[in-house]
Amino acid sequence: MESNNQKKEKKRSWFKKISDKYRLIFLNEQTLEERFSIRLSRLNVISLIFFFVIVIVSGTFLLISHTSLKEFIPGYTELQYRQEMYGLLQKADSLELEMQRKDTYLKNIRIILSDSSAITELYSVDTVNNVTDSNAALYADIEIDISPEDSLLRAEYEQATQYNLRFKASDELYEDITDASDFLFYPPVDGTVTSKFNPIIKHFGIDIVTAENEPVLATLDGTVLISNWTTETGYVIAIQHRHDLISVYKHNAVLLKKQGDYVAAGEAIAIVGESGEISTGPHLHFEVWYKGNPMNPAKFLNF
Repeated sequence: MESNNQKKEKKRSWFKKISDKYRLIFLNEQTLEERFSIRLSRLNVISLIFFFVIVIVSGTFLLISHTSLKEFIPGYTELQYRQEMYGLLQKADSLELEMQRKDTYLKNIRIILSDSSAITELYSVDTVNNVTDSNAALYADIEIDISPEDSLLRAEYEQATQYNLRFKASDELYEDITDASDFLFYPPVDGTVTSKFNPIIKHFGIDIVTAENEPVLATLDGTVLISNWTTETGYVIAIQHRHDLISVYKHNAVLLKKQGDYVAAGEAIAIVGESGEISTGPHLHFEVWYKGNPMNPAKFLNF
C-alpha cells in the first residue's frame, strides 16, 4: 500500500500541475511579432469556464422565465392552457347560468310591457291544448253536472269580478310604496295629463302632453332595464328601481341611455316624441309597476 507521504506528494503534484503558470502568446503570423500575451494556469481556465457556465445558465433561466420563450418548453404550454381552459370553462358556466336568469327576467318584463303577441307566443295554442288533453285524460272518469242555477251564479260572479281580481290588492301596494322613505318620485316631464290610468281598458299608465323635444327625466334612481324600439309604442325605456319598482317611458323621439346604464333621479334619459303606431302627437306615456302590478302614477306625482 502507498504510504501517507506518497499520497500527499501526489496531491501536491496534482495541485501543482493545475497551478502551474503558462503564457498564452498571440503573434503576428507574418512578422512573428508578439501582439498580446497573458499568463494563465489550468486553475484559471477551469475557474473561467465554471464562471461562464454559471452566467450562461443563469441568463438562460432568466430569459426563459421572464419572456415568451418559456412557451417553447415541451409540456409547459399544455399545462398552462389546461389551467386557463379550466378557469374559462368555470366562468363560462357561471355566465351562462346568469344569462339564462337575465333572459327569463327580461322576457317576463317584455311580456308585461309589450302587446299581447308575446303572451300569445309564450302560451301558444299547442301548449295549452297539450296540457288540457293531459289533464282531461286524468279526470276522464269523473262526471260533473252543472245545474242552471250554478251557471247563472257563476256568470254573475265572473261579470262582477273580472276587473277586480287582478287589482283588488292595489290599496295595500300603494301603502307599501308611500310608506317607503326612499320612494321620492321625480316628475318625468312638465305637462298636462290627457289620458288617465285605466287598467280596465289596459291603459296601464298616464299620457302627459308636453312640448316636443323636451327631456324625459328618470323618476327614481335605478338601472336601465330596457332601451329599444317597439312597433306600437316606439322608443321605449324602462328603469328597474329598488324594492321591485319599475318605471316605463314610451313614445320617445330619442333614447339617451342604454340597457345596463345607471341613472339618477331627475337625469335625462330620453327626448319627448310621438314614435309608435298608436301615438297621436308629442306626449309621454308613463307607467309605474310595483311587484308585477300596474300602479297609477298620478297617486305619487303632481302634474
